[in-house]
Amino acid sequence: MTQFAANYYDGRSSERRAATVSLKVPGYLTVQELSTQSRFALGEVTVRQRLGSQPAVVELPEGGRLEISDAEAFHAAMNALGARRQWIHRLESSWPTVLLVLVFTLLVGWLTYDRGVPALAAWTADRLPVSVDQQIGRDGLELVDEYLFRPTTLNETEQAEWRAAMDRVVATVGGDYSYQLEFRDGKKIGANAFALPSGIIIFTDQLINLAEQTGEIEAIMAHEVGHVRNRHSLRTLIQNSLLTGLLAVITGDVTVGGSIAAGLPNMLATASYSREFEYEADGVAKEYLRATGQPLSVYADIMERMAEGAAEQPGFFSLLSTHPATEERLKEFRE
Repeated sequence: MTQFAANYYDGRSSERRAATVSLKVPGYLTVQELSTQSRFALGEVTVRQRLGSQPAVVELPEGGRLEISDAEAFHAAMNALGARRQWIHRLESSWPTVLLVLVFTLLVGWLTYDRGVPALAAWTADRLPVSVDQQIGRDGLELVDEYLFRPTTLNETEQAEWRAAMDRVVATVGGDYSYQLEFRDGKKIGANAFALPSGIIIFTDQLINLAEQTGEIEAIMAHEVGHVRNRHSLRTLIQNSLLTGLLAVITGDVTVGGSIAAGLPNMLATASYSREFEYEADGVAKEYLRATGQPLSVYADIMERMAEGAAEQPGFFSLLSTHPATEERLKEFRE
């Protein structure tokens, strides 16, 4: 029982008034007297020792007092609450217990971030129709054009030649997806290539000009095709949105959220794919080079050249410098 009939004395007069005492709110004693409700923290009240068959007496702050007729049930309820408070207090006072709970919380948080969220993002992406990719890709292209790029300086002949190269890559490793090759002046982003969820692949003029042979660009095209085939952009956007939503729940700040497409400029500018995604996309580049009889080193050659450009230009973003474990990845293309 958590609710008891009582007589209430306010401490200012000897008048006795009927009231109801409740222990339903954890940590508080609530007194309801007609239409007036008062709430007292349990630490602020004093329960007198039980005397035979006498009512239970509770001393309230500022001289108030309660007399509860069902003393046995009230004392039993208070004893139960006291035992629970003591148990919680023992836990809070034990450093080994606190450290164990902290380690457990951090472990669960890390597993959620490292395993749970990516798995949920992959499950969600696999069940979304391709039309979702297409809509995000169209919106994303408008956003990155606004924030990251300027119009390309490549002439029509150059663009046609590289689109023909892209057709060869798609015919070899493109799978069942449709692709659209776009060229942009990368400004401070420099030599780079990006894949939007819809199959739109963007090459910057700086990357085209950095290449010493067609095979180098084709290898990077195959790498970006790998991102499209495996829906890496969509999975990354969903994953980031899940983490943003989780952060909003934890902090209670809904302003940290935003639309999925709104995260594209930042995601592309930092080339923030996971290690797993990069290895998967590298595997498609390797698949293409082997299928066409080209040496794997052409991919490593242009990636290393991009790294040199990133080192020479402060603030210069590149596909190589921002991707994880680059040196380890390129070893596979030097063997």
